[in-house]
Amino acid sequence: MYYPKLVGVNTQLLSVPGHMGDYTGGVHSCGVGGACGDSSSQNPLAAVTAESWIIAHGVLMIAAWCLLLPVGVAVAMFRKAIVAKGGWFRLHFGIQLSGLVVAVSGFALAVSMVSGASGHFSGSNAAHKILGLVIMIIAVMQP
Repeated sequence: MYYPKLVGVNTQLLSVPGHMGDYTGGVHSCGVGGACGDSSSQNPLAAVTAESWIIAHGVLMIAAWCLLLPVGVAVAMFRKAIVAKGGWFRLHFGIQLSGLVVAVSGFALAVSMVSGASGHFSGSNAAHKILGLVIMIIAVMQP
């Protein structure tokens, strides 16, 4: 997880070396502009913006993959419990389409966030980036 280093806030526990970047004595190499680092010229608003983008990406992906898409699958599984004939498919289609739109929004947010960083498929979380791309390609190819 990336945590911004805000001026005047005790972030000592947050600067412990983790698995999300090389620790270089206060400056992480996570590659997300404004998300890490301890530069005195760093704009505190940029750090908050980067953190909020990361949180928004996580919230969108969790909403899509842990809420909307599983509910759409459940509607299809329990279609006989839906009262209106054929109504289950409209409900299933609408929920699945909503889940896809939310997931693509989260993916677009991640791509725009990483575009100014060290590289799309490099860094300490390269596996997350590659896996996310592969999963999104498969999700968009679903009928």
